[in-house]
Amino acid sequence: MKGEFIKPVDGRIESLPAPENFEITSVTYKSVSLKWDAVDGAVSYNIYRDSYSPTIGDLIASGITGTTYTDEELTTLSRYTYHVRAVRASDEVSYNRAEKSATIPDIPEPDLTIENLPNDGGLKLSWADDYDPDLTYSIYKKTYSGTFYSSSSPEESNITESYWIDDSTNAGEHYYYGIRAFLGDKKSDDIHAVYGWHMDEPDDAVARLKGEEIEITWGDNYTVPEGIEARVERSADGGAFETLGTVAGKDESYTDDTIDFGVAYAYRLTLVDGEVEKTHTCDEVTFDGKVTGVKASDGSSGYGEIVVTWDALTLADSYAVYESTMEVGGYSLIDTVTDNEYVRTGLNRAQRRYYKVKAIDNDGPEMPLSEAACGEAWGRAIAEPDVDISNKIARVEWEGQQGTDYYVVVWLVQGDSDYFYYSEDKIYGTSVNLLMSSFVGDFLDFWVMGYQTVDGGDDHYSEAGIRSTYNFVSSF
Repeated sequence: MKGEFIKPVDGRIESLPAPENFEITSVTYKSVSLKWDAVDGAVSYNIYRDSYSPTIGDLIASGITGTTYTDEELTTLSRYTYHVRAVRASDEVSYNRAEKSATIPDIPEPDLTIENLPNDGGLKLSWADDYDPDLTYSIYKKTYSGTFYSSSSPEESNITESYWIDDSTNAGEHYYYGIRAFLGDKKSDDIHAVYGWHMDEPDDAVARLKGEEIEITWGDNYTVPEGIEARVERSADGGAFETLGTVAGKDESYTDDTIDFGVAYAYRLTLVDGEVEKTHTCDEVTFDGKVTGVKASDGSSGYGEIVVTWDALTLADSYAVYESTMEVGGYSLIDTVTDNEYVRTGLNRAQRRYYKVKAIDNDGPEMPLSEAACGEAWGRAIAEPDVDISNKIARVEWEGQQGTDYYVVVWLVQGDSDYFYYSEDKIYGTSVNLLMSSFVGDFLDFWVMGYQTVDGGDDHYSEAGIRSTYNFVSSF
């Protein structure tokens, strides 16, 4: 019978050897490709397949005259074992066989690329590199980020092309897309969200002076996806625009460090996505020596200091620092320094102060004042507390500041160790009686901490309190 296996009996039939170099050359979600070396005396080969390797499995192909075979009747995420046997001209099937196994992968999720179409025609989704004509595709869409679930309803199904156009998008809006591939009743597993933006004019682009550079920024109102470029052009004193450079749109900034004093520069930002371009022209900026980047913050000591810093200018011989207790008006010169930092000391009230800085070029024109920067000084507004201990009651009094609430903190000192012991709830006033009957120890530190809300802003602790140490035991 054709294809029947003949077992050697008493050596009267010599079985052909198993094919050598039996290999699996390719494994995909829909096929397994096999190859082997030819066997002398064989006119064809049989292929067997099973999901359990010790068995010979089912005959899936016979009469193969070459030395390759591709199996396409597969189930994803399944493991198969293949055997190959040589067949003589007399249809005698060899007893010997070669064996190889393979696991079939899942259908891969195609890689989506998204591009804008001309004339605000919408967004084109493509997956050409992963396109398979044997598959169909479904597209999923939403207007917020996050995972697409198996239960998510597709925007479009049974797509047979390598692209899909969404013509229902609106300029400036954000969208998230996912794709799933299908092969019959089999489908790719995950659906990842890919960000798309119907590109609009970057009208939030702004050019700002930053020291001796001009920085162009954009993207405050949107996120630029991968693949979109940003071209920056510049005009000097009303002249023609010339391209300065091109960066990735997602960088959302470009710095021009080739500016000259007294020149008015206009910048044009163009976002480019393939054939689509969207352009915005920023307001003119003149490098006039105005100090930028002014910041005011608490000093390192934590008490009565404000540190003012700003962007350095090479044309400046020195800097004039102005201070006011109001954001607008009331500024007076408090010092002139040569570095781009000034430390304001001696402040003894917790209040906001405002600073402006002016660059001084001894051989140049008058420079304008910077924009204002606000700092808050938390000075030693609380004096060393007085403590009177009597009848296991500690009365703590201090000089306070109007509008400030307080905590009294007590520390236990035993030898070289320092332990937190007691904290009174917030106190509205400048004195408190503390019951200390449960305390046993050598010495106590009483520490008053101010707690204040400034100008309706955030609450702040003032670490202005000073510890006063008392021998509690001997005071009883």
